[in-house]
Amino acid sequence: MLISRTPIPVWPFNPQHLKSYLRKLLSRATPVFTILSIDGPVVPGQPIPVTVEFFCFNPTYDLGSQCRVAIFLDDVKLFQFPDDETGIPYTHIPNSTADIGQRHFTIPAPPADSDIGQTLYTIGDHILRLEVITDGKDSGPFTHSSILSVVPEAVGQWWFRWDVYAFFGVPWKQSYNLSGKCTNYSQYTRMSFSLDLLEKADDGTIKNYGTINQDVDRQQTSPSITFPSITQDWGWLLDGVWAIDGPISRTFTYDARLTIEDAYGNQYAPLDSYTATVVVNVSDEKLAAARFAFDSAASATALGVASGWLPFLAIGAAAATALSIVFGEQALDPPTPNRNFLKEVRQQAFAWPEGLFKNKDLAEFGEFFRLIGEIIGCIRALGEIDSRLMGAKIGRSQQGIDLQMRSQERTLQSMLQVSNDLYEAAERAGDSLGEQLKSRDYVTFLARKRRLNRREMDSIFAKSNISKPMKRLASLIVEEPEIRRHLASPQGLKSLLLNLAMQMVGIVHGIARSHSIQSEVP
Repeated sequence: MLISRTPIPVWPFNPQHLKSYLRKLLSRATPVFTILSIDGPVVPGQPIPVTVEFFCFNPTYDLGSQCRVAIFLDDVKLFQFPDDETGIPYTHIPNSTADIGQRHFTIPAPPADSDIGQTLYTIGDHILRLEVITDGKDSGPFTHSSILSVVPEAVGQWWFRWDVYAFFGVPWKQSYNLSGKCTNYSQYTRMSFSLDLLEKADDGTIKNYGTINQDVDRQQTSPSITFPSITQDWGWLLDGVWAIDGPISRTFTYDARLTIEDAYGNQYAPLDSYTATVVVNVSDEKLAAARFAFDSAASATALGVASGWLPFLAIGAAAATALSIVFGEQALDPPTPNRNFLKEVRQQAFAWPEGLFKNKDLAEFGEFFRLIGEIIGCIRALGEIDSRLMGAKIGRSQQGIDLQMRSQERTLQSMLQVSNDLYEAAERAGDSLGEQLKSRDYVTFLARKRRLNRREMDSIFAKSNISKPMKRLASLIVEEPEIRRHLASPQGLKSLLLNLAMQMVGIVHGIARSHSIQSEVP
């Protein structure tokens, strides 16, 4: 057996040693070497780096003096070098017929809207074919294939960022907007973003606020994207009685769910952005209005109970009921923009039940409610002014803004001035009621030390002026001896009126403070 004396290379060696070895070992057996190497995976739109080698050790082949190379995907030519009629000259090495060495090329990305671009950059593996044609008699084509791997971009939740990640103290039942920006970190292709705004409430419910689409060029950030307005409106106040029976603060978290598609038609799996948090609170003004509405309802109920013995107090009970409704509604409804901002708001006192100011027995009581009526008129006027001021700001009318601001200042001053006399009026009204609630039957009713049964309560309700929504509250006042003595007694009713006065003064100063702070905001 013939044993080759050709030395076998040992490690380490370089490509030239290998090629020299191949020339000696394979010159008679191997005709032509055509090699296509793809330097690594690419992302959609990335130019494709390749290395081409073409050499032959067999002197019996006529490969001319130069060659041209082309690279194909299926039957579509992606690349050719040279791109004219010239060729790549061989590097002549002893005992070598042809050799172009290692040639490095970059295949440019076809247009994204072309069929070949869409096919080439579909995520996955594709076979690229190298063809070499020489100018000799043995012209080829000589071919070799290699696998191109197209991999997805490393998209992540940081491709979308909120403008603000947390809002605290957003007012209940007032709209707010979330916004953010998309950034396309790809170096090679435009990206289309599809954004779904997902809300998760603190009770676990999930809501989708719709989809927004945005195209972003490579290495660019979009303008700020504003999602549709959100208004949180949950029940927290028991209508009619105005007792708080729900949360006054809730937390909502938001994710922008991203579905991204590149210009070559590759769609990426949906992913969620970082989380934004919004805490929505019932405002201090609304809580104050709700407390005042509840205390007014309690006063109305106590006066309604007392009206069974002093019928003229039914008018006072009706007035207190109206007062509770006004402030209950105030607690539930925020201002909305009004475009009638070039007209001044006229202040009107609240219209009380007919007869409140005609009955001599209710003179002091009527004066207390007259002052409250003026304050209510101011508060309502301020609400309308706020609405028109919002409209003026939206309409960018400086004339409207100035007019409403002047009107607001006058109304605030008037409201503060009236409130100065309210506490003394409440004291006089309480003393007056105390003098009138001294009938023997009423004192006996208050002095009972046991709970009243249903029949006794129904008898009292039949002759008292108590509205249906307040029957529940009235049952507590009438049934329980301690509550009965505390709320329905002359001292208790005076305490209720004084409490109303203090709360109203607090509301007035809170509104004044709030408007003062708002006017300082640029």
